[in-house]
Amino acid sequence: MTFRLCEGQKKNRPTCRFDIYETKDKDYYWSIFRKYHYLSHSHNNAARVFVGTLNGQIAAFTSMLPFPHPKKKGYWKGHRTVVLPDFQGLGLGILIRNYVSQLFVNEGKGVIMTTSNPAMIASLKHSPLWVATRYGRASVGSDTGKIQNKHVKGSTSASRITASFEYIGKPTKTIKNDE
Repeated sequence: MTFRLCEGQKKNRPTCRFDIYETKDKDYYWSIFRKYHYLSHSHNNAARVFVGTLNGQIAAFTSMLPFPHPKKKGYWKGHRTVVLPDFQGLGLGILIRNYVSQLFVNEGKGVIMTTSNPAMIASLKHSPLWVATRYGRASVGSDTGKIQNKHVKGSTSASRITASFEYIGKPTKTIKNDE
């Protein structure tokens, strides 16, 4: 019952290839990922959808929605980001979100996101690519219920701590998959 470190037993990280692509087959891919989303199984059909594969296996999903705002013109908001359980902990969620956000910035758009996922908040907080714009509990929603249905339990972020971020990106026009 002793532990011995043998130099010949060092394990190197395997080489991985993470490919990201946009898909029009939104319903198919959401059907794979929806049960793993931490808040909701719903998905807005107006979203642009991106899928990530790790060594050819479907691993990650992210989608973006147009963000109509009177002052922030041309912005898009992160809608859903999900990594399948077998691939969680590798940083694929933030990798796909950074890549897609840079694509939108390259198209001349701004990108914001709000999350209550502790791992995503920690990752974004330490990233030089994102700036925190809000942290804490949000309002209970609109009085009319058109924006959020505050009468349905758990449908607003008032019941949980959330953080909002804006993507400031890189000054370059290209981004590599390994960044």
